[in-house]
Amino acid sequence: MTEAEGRALLLHAATEIVERTGSPNFTIREVAARAGINHGLVHRYFGTKDALVDAVIAEIEVSVAKDMAAEADIDALNSDGAATLARLIAHAMLSERTLSGGAAPVDIRPDANGGINGGAQRADPTPAPSPVADLLVRRCREASDMSEQDARVVAAQIMALAMGWRLNEEFLIRSCGLGDHRVDALRKELLESCMRLAGAHVGDDGAAVESRGRATANTP
Repeated sequence: MTEAEGRALLLHAATEIVERTGSPNFTIREVAARAGINHGLVHRYFGTKDALVDAVIAEIEVSVAKDMAAEADIDALNSDGAATLARLIAHAMLSERTLSGGAAPVDIRPDANGGINGGAQRADPTPAPSPVADLLVRRCREASDMSEQDARVVAAQIMALAMGWRLNEEFLIRSCGLGDHRVDALRKELLESCMRLAGAHVGDDGAAVESRGRATANTP
């Protein structure tokens, strides 16, 4: 078994555990047992548990971005994968830990055809840009005349609101008296609100069709 194969098995096992439990509170031995690999190799291939968790975050984010690219809208931000991603990032923040992107950074940027690269290790140790954010930026710019910087602000706002909702959904529904609303309808409305707050309009297919820059330009 090569190092690349061992890393892939361990990453797959850790991702399965996190997706099932929604938590990074697994043990190294638990991951190794699921992968069928000696637990010592976890430290050899990833260095620390935190680095393994960071690699899981990157893996899940790639999955969410791929779903977004395939669906041609932003509804994937309502997926269980996006909810898990929000919980993992929140856990890291509460632990006052900086996300490193894993011991071996992976290129997860959108490719020239709009797809998502995944699995190719990069020589550059700098963590790769968020593929979800990059897709949102591209969608906003394709549908409007906003600048890249404005589009990145929009992407940050959308991700903050969408992920924050999934992270606190149960509390928000209960505390705001929304128990008689359908959860899927609330999630859809949130994504539409995200785009409206950013100065853009979301069409029926979830795509941004009007930019903050265009709305500003049309204002007397």
